[in-house]
Amino acid sequence: MKISSFYLWAPGMSGKEDWISGKAIEDSAESPTLTFLSPIKIRRLGQLERMTTLSVWKLGTDADALFFSSVWGSVGTQLKLNTMYAEGGEL
Repeated sequence: MKISSFYLWAPGMSGKEDWISGKAIEDSAESPTLTFLSPIKIRRLGQLERMTTLSVWKLGTDADALFFSSVWGSVGTQLKLNTMYAEGGEL
């Protein structure tokens, strides 16, 4: 698996420089804006799932393989599938 780019998001972080400098993540209710999803889909996502969804969206779709476990799925399920794919297992 090759990682050619990345995108990071967390409350209080404004860019890659904040991550590199070691700035502390703020404890706030700030949530990423997911304007590309319908409100019904956003409503069912937790904070970590919103952060993950925004990061994947910002990377674009030029990856060799890009898939979701379910429109309503959880990050835990997605992680298991990604791990299986990375290890060369069947999906």
